Amino acid sequence: MPKRILIADDHLAVREGLRSLIDPDPDFKVVGEAADGNEAARKALELRPDVIMLDNSMPGMTGLEVARMLRDNLPATKIVFLTLDPGIRDLALATGAAAHISKDQPPQEIMRVVREAAGVAAPKAATAQPTSAQAKLAELLISEKVLSSRQIQDLDRLRTGRQTLSNAILRSGLIAEEAFANAVARVSGHALTSLRVAPEAAVVRQLPRRFCELRAVALIEFGRTSATLAMADPLDEATEREAKDMLGDVELKVVTATLTELRDAIHHAHAPALMPLVAIPALPKQQSRRPLALVAALAAALLLVATGTGVLLTQPTVVAARANLTVFQGSVDVRHGSGAFAAAATNELVEQGDTIRTAPGGHAALTFFDRSLVVLEPDTQVVLETLRTVAGGRDIDLVLRQVTGKTWHVVAHTIGDGGRYAVLTPTSTNTVQGTAFQVRVDGLGRTVVSTTEGTVRTFGTDTAIPPVLVAAGMQSTVTSTGPSAAAAITDPSLTFTFEDANQAFVVNAAGQAAGTREGSVLRYIPGSAVAQDNGRVAVTIPGSDAGRFSAIVAPKSDVAQVRIATELTQGGKTTSVTETRPVENGTAKGGVTVTGTTVVILSDSAAKAAPAPILASTPPSPTPFNPFTVITRGPQGDLGPAGPVGLNGEPGAQGPPGPPGPVGATGASGNPGPSGAPGVAGPAGVGPAGATGPAGADGLPGASGAPGVQGPAGAAGPAGAAGPAGATGPAGGPTGATGATGATGVVGPTGPTGATGATGATGAGLDGAPGPTGATGAVGPTGAQGPTGATGATGATGATGNNGVDGATGPTGAIGPTGATGNNGLDGATGA
Repeated sequence: MPKRILIADDHLAVREGLRSLIDPDPDFKVVGEAADGNEAARKALELRPDVIMLDNSMPGMTGLEVARMLRDNLPATKIVFLTLDPGIRDLALATGAAAHISKDQPPQEIMRVVREAAGVAAPKAATAQPTSAQAKLAELLISEKVLSSRQIQDLDRLRTGRQTLSNAILRSGLIAEEAFANAVARVSGHALTSLRVAPEAAVVRQLPRRFCELRAVALIEFGRTSATLAMADPLDEATEREAKDMLGDVELKVVTATLTELRDAIHHAHAPALMPLVAIPALPKQQSRRPLALVAALAAALLLVATGTGVLLTQPTVVAARANLTVFQGSVDVRHGSGAFAAAATNELVEQGDTIRTAPGGHAALTFFDRSLVVLEPDTQVVLETLRTVAGGRDIDLVLRQVTGKTWHVVAHTIGDGGRYAVLTPTSTNTVQGTAFQVRVDGLGRTVVSTTEGTVRTFGTDTAIPPVLVAAGMQSTVTSTGPSAAAAITDPSLTFTFEDANQAFVVNAAGQAAGTREGSVLRYIPGSAVAQDNGRVAVTIPGSDAGRFSAIVAPKSDVAQVRIATELTQGGKTTSVTETRPVENGTAKGGVTVTGTTVVILSDSAAKAAPAPILASTPPSPTPFNPFTVITRGPQGDLGPAGPVGLNGEPGAQGPPGPPGPVGATGASGNPGPSGAPGVAGPAGVGPAGATGPAGADGLPGASGAPGVQGPAGAAGPAGAAGPAGATGPAGGPTGATGATGATGVVGPTGPTGATGATGATGAGLDGAPGPTGATGAVGPTGAQGPTGATGATGATGATGNNGVDGATGPTGAIGPTGATGNNGLDGATGA
């Protein structure tokens, strides 16, 4: 008899993955799933499984609390903790758990631990045949003499658990990566692509690094409705499903790439950007002392002259008129002066006379020395015609010519005397004193100016026409004839509200953020506004941009979960959703997907995989000349190439459990545990089945084929055992009458309907709904009545028509003696 397993984890993808790992094994049977701690405890007492696979971090009771409660109630049940936190191993074993294993272990190692905990011997070498796609791969490799038939057989025999043949070949090293990638691309139909040009780091980081490294995958494209996943083994359907679950409601395209290129892409995306301030070159083994002595003498002489003349050498703070480039997503080009355009990267410095342009899909920002910010959206080109410091670097003189596209400006301070902040377009001149506004130049050369805060003074090309003042919440369209009167902005808006937040921000798919972080206000999302009031943070962004938005909050107080309210306002109508998220390591992650007027809350896995925001920084101040750096600092050498990502090592053997720690002081009384499940009814507690109530009125028949000749009714099976404490069946009697098609069995399912006459199986449930009628054959005789199934929810009626009105409740059967009372739930966990 197979061992019965209960799976408890708050992530659907994990539960489905474990079920797909366990179901093919004849030694085990999954009898239930639980999505939180309270459900895990209740189902464990109800189902009494042989093994429980238990996560620790779940809503409600934690896994440790569940294990402590079940220790005395189900002493024969073995508990295997499956978590991502190795730090709870000793605590888990102290509760009486049989084992603890990390979720990132290989599937075969997880099954080995489960088998050991359940006392089931390891199976013989797997003899299952590969799937058709796997078989095609094997045939292709053999026919092209890449591998021999014997090698394929050995690899197939040695693979364990859920490992596919293609994965075993990939990991074996018997075949060149390029040859393997070509073969699986042909078999799977997923085109082979090159990752020699590294994909955008922000896109790759949409999926957790550990997941990408273990499964040899990388996200290389990510949009609002679609994404592209590169896989070394595109025949691994389980990994594809798990990635899609993490990404949410997007269409996922799969392509093939080599293992080395995938590892390099992952490494490149997660490698820190190093910008050393000082580099000390290595000295040769033998170096003449004469040049060094000469340099030292010159430095001493310079110091002597400076000291003798009363000159004090200092390093004053220097402010240069330049801006720092930050690339959020896509490609960005920069032309310095009159040179040619060249691809640019984050932290490239630009100055007066430089031109910056974004490609389709490109998002970037310029942060000026005074902390003013310009965000460039896709297909935008700007020229820094004038960029100077004013008032010793405390103010700015900027004239930015916008040729195409859309920009978002956040001017950090009020512009003083001698300062200037102006945006020129083909049809307008816009000046401000300290505000937040957007400028869009359309294909016809018209300019639309929208103000979020402050006031923008907008001129047309004819300066004789008075300017229009565009106040907050207003916009003006500027054509060749001049600016229009300011009108209210009617675009949709999306507002996220966080209560009692120390910091809270929203991140869009491009990695741009809006909100508060470490005491600073972030406004990288165009059109965003941030309001703070005594711990309450409200972030408003334009709601016309569909896509996924992640919400990240660090609460002020020590709470277990936080609530995030999201409101979409469009055309006078409001759509609101509220999500509750657990706080883990001081932070909670949530988010929504917006499509038109629909707002959908992200799944837990998609929310937790949210990328970190990309933060812009001001340009560094130039370092004044220091004569002593001549002998201490040299040029920074180029970074060496990144080494390849190593394969995961084999997991070490599980160490023996440590001794239990000392008993902690008794904490405050915990909440009462859940009531124990009712005891199993004693043999005498089974009463005879109640008499069948009168048949309800027939429902309207659904469309069906011509009814077959009614077969004779099968003999009724013996009445099944009554539910706990003699509970009666649901209203309508044990068997309410079904639609006009063949008579329903008394309680249990009817025999299956054959293709040409055998009765089709009815749906499970108390009312024994008939299964779908065979396509053309006459209905055969009704199968013998099976034993009554366990009481459960009313099964769905088959396709032959709606259920008739429930019949009157039959008289209650005699109630047997009450079963033994179940054990009380344990007290809450003792405080540390």
